[in-house]
Amino acid sequence: MGVREQQKATNRQSIAQAALETFIEIGYEACTIRDIVRYSGLSPGTFYNYFESKEDVLDFILQDLAIRVRQTVRRERARATSGRDFIYQGFFAFLEEVGREPAILRMLSRNQTVFRNLVFGNAGALPPTADSVVALGGIDSSEQKDTRAATTVQGIFEDLGEDLNRAVETGHLPTMPATLVSMAMVGAGFEVLVRMSLDSSLTADGAARFLTDLFLGGLPGLDGRGYHSQE
Repeated sequence: MGVREQQKATNRQSIAQAALETFIEIGYEACTIRDIVRYSGLSPGTFYNYFESKEDVLDFILQDLAIRVRQTVRRERARATSGRDFIYQGFFAFLEEVGREPAILRMLSRNQTVFRNLVFGNAGALPPTADSVVALGGIDSSEQKDTRAATTVQGIFEDLGEDLNRAVETGHLPTMPATLVSMAMVGAGFEVLVRMSLDSSLTADGAARFLTDLFLGGLPGLDGRGYHSQE
């Protein structure tokens, strides 16, 4: 990589890091591009050399993580030899991979509504923001097309639906309404992930065991079991 390309990569990463800190401190919906620029120490012109909006920065932040999560989770679920393995390995891989990024966890916790909309919102659209409003007629650009981040994050949901159907076909899991179960699993996984960001005694292993017991055995299956680490 040449000097020019290295500088571009450095600037892009500096802006992304500043945006991440801004999303944590101020909140995604409340912050502006000016806030991100101030955190980065770069000029507004430099920001627009790399990103068109804060939605673009969020895309950049989430893209690599979401792709890694999808690949890791699908690989681990494919190795499962039983229904319990399938559910545990999927949840553990998801929680462990995202848990490697403490700042991402804090951003998820601070901006829960945004990420719920990314996964469950209409067509994966981000909530309306000042930066995404098109001047002509005040139309929200997020209503016109999906963001890359929304598409990738929703891909996790779609992968799970496909894998659940495959697990049913192989006999690892009983017949089920895969779409509803996928929604429940993704929703539960997200909520537990947020809880992990607030409770250090809840590890990826403990959380994955809890979710596995919950989905396989229901509430009776949780009786007397512990899931938090003892420190």
